[in-house]
Amino acid sequence: SREEIDAVSSLLKKITDKYGMEILSVSPDVATMTEKSNDIMVAIRLKGQFHDFRKFMIELGGAPYLDRVEELEITQETGNKEFYLKVWLVIV
Repeated sequence: SREEIDAVSSLLKKITDKYGMEILSVSPDVATMTEKSNDIMVAIRLKGQFHDFRKFMIELGGAPYLDRVEELEITQETGNKEFYLKVWLVIV
């Protein structure tokens, strides 16, 4: 539901704020959510330092709503790195 997707976005924001990262975009793919499954694919684009991203991933990995990371891409920007993730999150 829309409320559950908003809750996930809010949780991601809390983690990124904790480690000084910036969310560039959070894009849930509602087409991946079906009545038979309770997970959704979410594309996340972040900006920050690699050591902060590592902490973000450790905390995200411990979250009960993370099912799996499907894709991870890191690009160098001026002074920072950009991180692109495709993750599957469980929506209960």
